[in-house]
Amino acid sequence: MTVLNDDGYRVLYYESKLERCCATIMDASPAILRIHEQVAFGWLDRGAARTHYFDFVVTKKSGGRAALIVKPEKRAHKPAFLKEVREISEQAVQIGVVEEVFVYTDESFSDVQLRNAELIRSVREVDIEADRVVADLIKGLQGNVRIQELVAASRLEARGFRAVVRQIGTGSLEYDEGVSISRSLEVAKSRECNT
Repeated sequence: MTVLNDDGYRVLYYESKLERCCATIMDASPAILRIHEQVAFGWLDRGAARTHYFDFVVTKKSGGRAALIVKPEKRAHKPAFLKEVREISEQAVQIGVVEEVFVYTDESFSDVQLRNAELIRSVREVDIEADRVVADLIKGLQGNVRIQELVAASRLEARGFRAVVRQIGTGSLEYDEGVSISRSLEVAKSRECNT
């Protein structure tokens, strides 16, 4: 289980290490508003009523919903599994339960993405002063800048670093998600903040 902070604290349960990794990455994503686990979906299998439990259904900040089926890579390519997923996906999308269904495997993310997500989740506790100072610095940001430069300009050292990471977590700062978040990482003001 893990604790989420979406509309107040709540516990999210998972059944495997892979589901924990998926939940961690989804929870750290600025595009995801809410995550629900083990969501039941009734579907027809050659006319017979069956129930599938999506491992996660995420609500995006854009308003759409997506279902995730979490499976180890070695099991995700079996013909019977793929056929069932295709039928479930078509029915779920057709009736409007979700807009899309994804199979999420251990190949769907990198160790760097997982470490970044864990870092983002670890610094979520609000620091009003540091968050305000860093948000003000971002307003005037032009082009790329290293995190260390923002931290130095904030004059808040570790608090400043955590505030910058929180801004990454909210989507106010963009970065190359294939690179570990560190003081040497280059970030830029999100295109959404520029509009």
